[in-house]
Amino acid sequence: MHLRSSGALLTLLLVSALAACGGGGGGGGSSAVVPTSPPTSASATIPIPPIAMGGPGPSFGGYSPTFWYPANDASPSPEPSALLTTSTTAIANLPSPAPPGTPLANFSLKLQTTLTFQGCPYFSPVTVPSSVVIAGHTFYESAYDLTTKAAIACDSTGFTASGQSISFSGFPTAPITLNASDTYVVVLSYQ
Repeated sequence: MHLRSSGALLTLLLVSALAACGGGGGGGGSSAVVPTSPPTSASATIPIPPIAMGGPGPSFGGYSPTFWYPANDASPSPEPSALLTTSTTAIANLPSPAPPGTPLANFSLKLQTTLTFQGCPYFSPVTVPSSVVIAGHTFYESAYDLTTKAAIACDSTGFTASGQSISFSGFPTAPITLNASDTYVVVLSYQ
């Protein structure tokens, strides 16, 4: 009889503990796991002083760009900023002409303030993942204003590669005004 009493006491304690935790299988609130989508990009906000500068852009999907910009008409106080984004998601409805070959990644720029640069801002060098074969391919950077849906004259005209790092050259040096309300994108492609 003593064993039955101990078993009943243990059962009573377990039921009490489950009730205190919200029950066994049902009540006590929602603990369902909500699935999340994997990220499709990485972003960073950087300052844009009036002098020519460069620095690392956000890395994503194995792509690591360096962002460079020429001197510009930014006011030193308050110093404007720009949102940079690196993505491997193809851009729907990209303006014509399409970038040559196969798009690999894109780098976007959205300024806080309209600025005139003494040449095109650009992304170079760009480190690409080891899955991208460098040998035997030609690489391109093609620039677009996604807001006005137009290509802009800031494409590179040459490149060199060292390991998985691609450096671009030949960017136009004429002054260019980039509007605060526009999203600019540079598409990295190869063929």
